[in-house]
Amino acid sequence: MMIKTSIFSEEEKVRSLENAYKTALSKDVNSNMAIEAYHEWHSAAVIYLGKYFTNADADFARFKNIDNTGNGYTLENNFDGLYSIYNYMMSQVNNNDKNQMEMKKSPMVFISHSSKDKAFVEALVELLESIGFDENNLFCSSVDGYGIGLGEDIFNTLKNLFLEHELYVLFVHSPRYYNSTVSMNEMGAAWVLRANYYSLLTKDMSYNEMSGVVNSNSIAIKVDSDDAKARLTELKEKLCAAFSFKDISGVKWERKRDKFLEVVNSIDITSNDNNLSNSVDEEYKRLQIEKMRKEADEQKKAIIRSEIINRQAGSRILKISNKGKSTAKNLKIEWLNPDDNIMVLSNLGEIGDLTPGNTRLFNMALCIGHSETMDLHYTWNDEYSEKNQYDESIQVF
Repeated sequence: MMIKTSIFSEEEKVRSLENAYKTALSKDVNSNMAIEAYHEWHSAAVIYLGKYFTNADADFARFKNIDNTGNGYTLENNFDGLYSIYNYMMSQVNNNDKNQMEMKKSPMVFISHSSKDKAFVEALVELLESIGFDENNLFCSSVDGYGIGLGEDIFNTLKNLFLEHELYVLFVHSPRYYNSTVSMNEMGAAWVLRANYYSLLTKDMSYNEMSGVVNSNSIAIKVDSDDAKARLTELKEKLCAAFSFKDISGVKWERKRDKFLEVVNSIDITSNDNNLSNSVDEEYKRLQIEKMRKEADEQKKAIIRSEIINRQAGSRILKISNKGKSTAKNLKIEWLNPDDNIMVLSNLGEIGDLTPGNTRLFNMALCIGHSETMDLHYTWNDEYSEKNQYDESIQVF
């Protein structure tokens, strides 16, 4: 669902998306339109409020980290639960001088590159270390100690970097970079969020091959050009000023800089060219790996669904099944629209564990005037997640 936002301020855009969700909600809470409108509103609100609040603020942390998995009913519950703190934070931004309220974000260098240029970025990280960078102000996914922590999600990590830091992005432009979807997405995100950026070009990359939203208007350094040394020194001075580093001695810097240029210009790019010629094979392998990962994830998931069976006059049987591959542990069922004219002859509540392929049966007695549907909310944990939930509306007739 798209809304023209060009005439809106950022605050007005968030409020407009909020109203769009309310409108969609009033028509059909579980429609694709309502679900899409919710996600669009929440994402815009997180980005906007993230400029004025940090995770140290309990309200913002709760708002930002809400579990938005589930269907339209789940999202409606989330919206209702978040609305008061959302309104409070929006009013805080609106009622205070925004220039004073906006948090000073810590600076961070983010190296955007293709994983196939690992040798180049390893040399670049070593150069940056020589002027004062460490794991607290430098992110590079291909170098140990500077990337994603064990067990952390890469996409959430990248999202938090863009939200919580004033980013200085160093783009390593190469033919490999422009064949990487992740790299191009990083470039787009840097432009949208107006991050500071600088470009380095590998020796097999030319200025006229640069494309996307980043160009050579900012510092652009081609490592085999005559002015590479001067341009690297210019970059060093800008970074030292931005990060308040004490400048290193000229002799030491020149030695480190020249060593960097020697290393990156001696990298054998023929193997990378072979990788490019086999891009179809690489893409096939990537898709196969992704398929295997999804299949492995499915093996860890329980899938809880219900249906009415044995429809007889005045009675029904509610059948709850685990259609997944993993045991649903601590399964709980909440009846969201209880009806005195529908009597479940045993307690729904806490079911316990439900193994794959197994069911629980609940006999029900119906009285005249009973509801046409039962709205059920399931929660459980399995090997895939500790917080699973699903809402379902069951036709009683």
